[in-house]
Amino acid sequence: MAQSADRPQYFPPEITIGETLEWEKDFDDFPADDGWVVTYYVRGPGTGFDIAGTADGTTHVFTVTSTTSDDLNVVGVYKYQAWAVKDSEKHLADSGTTKTIASLAALTPASTTFETRSKFKIILDNIDAIMAGTATLDQQSYTIGTAGSTRTLSRIPRLELLELRKYYAAKVARENRKGRTNRLIFAQFD
Repeated sequence: MAQSADRPQYFPPEITIGETLEWEKDFDDFPADDGWVVTYYVRGPGTGFDIAGTADGTTHVFTVTSTTSDDLNVVGVYKYQAWAVKDSEKHLADSGTTKTIASLAALTPASTTFETRSKFKIILDNIDAIMAGTATLDQQSYTIGTAGSTRTLSRIPRLELLELRKYYAAKVARENRKGRTNRLIFAQFD
């Protein structure tokens, strides 16, 4: 195995649009030095990409250029599959999801606004504005739900808004707990 200590051994769980990506992976059943070629196929809400690995001993090495990752162009969740191919054989070797995030370097500071709130926080803020009577037209016309069952906030009865507020406040609290990195833990030893 010719693994490098500098490259991760997994597909990136998060991709900043426009960054160069590198990883390597050993597939025990599909070693690179035995003629197996592994190609990752990435698909999602924006343009996807295909990337074939190069052999480094038994290891498959993958490099995605910044131009290729820039083509993803839509922030969201993307699915990936890695297919191992040798002669007439083809096997699914890896699969999963990755998330793309916007590159702040690609946004101009003076003319671009960048929403940093999660969708749950946006909904919670809009519900609070409706209930306080300070909602803008955009907040009043904000829709929540899924295709086929969307509802406009201004048309939801107040009691139901209270229930929705509890639901989204719990979601935001959960997100906030996940985002904490420096928690103090106090322990007492006897």
